[in-house]
Amino acid sequence: MERKKRRLQSTEHREKIEADFGEIHKRLSHIENLYNPQKLNLHFSDLSKADAELYRELLALSCEGLEKVEHHEEYFLIHPLYGDGMFWYDLFLLINSAALRIIGDGNQTDIPQEIVKELIETLIEITTYTTVHLGDITKRNYEALGNTLIAFYSKEILELANRRMRVISSKRAKELINRSIKSAEELVKKENRR
Repeated sequence: MERKKRRLQSTEHREKIEADFGEIHKRLSHIENLYNPQKLNLHFSDLSKADAELYRELLALSCEGLEKVEHHEEYFLIHPLYGDGMFWYDLFLLINSAALRIIGDGNQTDIPQEIVKELIETLIEITTYTTVHLGDITKRNYEALGNTLIAFYSKEILELANRRMRVISSKRAKELINRSIKSAEELVKKENRR
């Protein structure tokens, strides 16, 4: 009886958290519709374009999303990040697709560096929660961070990522961040050799 009661309370708690993310998830869907009007599957396709306005929105959504996760930290330190109603999962897909579009178009300089830096910091901060339970959400975080590092690759960006990684306390999160940094370095070096 006690287990059933705890499960019911956990379900109610998760539903409240999903509702808390509802408004920013709607905004995320709106942004995705603007930049992915063909409704392509972002697991396999890039956005049709990526510009400074998109990156402003991605940063705003990621900052608000991180605040909400931190507000519900007690829940997210023991439950998978999916409890947010898939907000972060969808946001990671959009960030990853935007980075791939930037890489493809080569228009990195169109995106203000301060926005890029803050977005990278947010992607690093959220790893504490995406690595609580390893799974697809962890992979999406890794892809979004790694491809953003590749898209805006510079010594300064790598130093920022390494500096932010050092203050993360979670060993799993540090491993994911470090793997993202190393993958970005290796890929860029490989591309530059051609």
